[in-house]
Amino acid sequence: MGITPVSLKSNLAARAAKHTVSMAINSSSNVVVGSPIAIQLLIRNPLSTAKNIKFGIRASSMYYNGEQGEVLKLERLVFVMKGRDTKKLTFIIYADEYLGKLKDFNTIYIEAVARCEKGLDRVVDRLALITPHLKITAPQSVNVNESFSVKVQFKNPLNKILKNCVFVVEGTRLERRMFPVGDIAAKAIGGTILKLRSSNPYLETVVIYFHANNLREVTGVFQLQVVGKRKHYFAMYSPKRTPQNKPRTQNGLKGGQRVVTSPDQFRVDLINF
Repeated sequence: MGITPVSLKSNLAARAAKHTVSMAINSSSNVVVGSPIAIQLLIRNPLSTAKNIKFGIRASSMYYNGEQGEVLKLERLVFVMKGRDTKKLTFIIYADEYLGKLKDFNTIYIEAVARCEKGLDRVVDRLALITPHLKITAPQSVNVNESFSVKVQFKNPLNKILKNCVFVVEGTRLERRMFPVGDIAAKAIGGTILKLRSSNPYLETVVIYFHANNLREVTGVFQLQVVGKRKHYFAMYSPKRTPQNKPRTQNGLKGGQRVVTSPDQFRVDLINF
């Protein structure tokens, strides 16, 4: 038994090639978040007679379970194709159209439909954008209670300023801390040096998050071996005695004290227009 690989590109409409229009889709590959996305479609008229074509294309964000999210681009066209003609259509999805709308794994679902009087053809494609990464420079091991430095950098992939940038670091036994770094200019590199300390001997998995106003969260991970023994501190406890000559009221409260209690089918028809 095994898993049969299946292409993400598919054509879901049964058709008779001699009587209807046919399409092929080709999307950009290796697109980094923040870059424009090019979508090319080839539409072919297999007959010798001209055809009136209704065409629609929609691109939307996509959740991990296959459900569609927000619409990123929606266009409809009507045109005439000559007999035996092939038409090439190109659509561009710019960063401003999809930033802030991407869902799980930065996946975009693309659907195109072409219809003539004899039938229709429908093609779909799924495109996962490449997430920017953090550059992390950290030691492999440190001693318990020893202060250590972690250098982290991030390159802005956008042609605009990233505002309110902050690095957040946390671990299994590391306290969550935030390190604001201000704004990062377009295509520039921003970063900081994180000063950290661990009081527990442990193979620590440290996670660093990068946040900015107009970019989805970027995550980086590294492991750190903390060696040594944890020091235990003890202090003598002496119960506080209540003087016998101090008057006390009901419930053991001093006179004048009060007890304060805190209140604990998204669906768009591409061709019906």
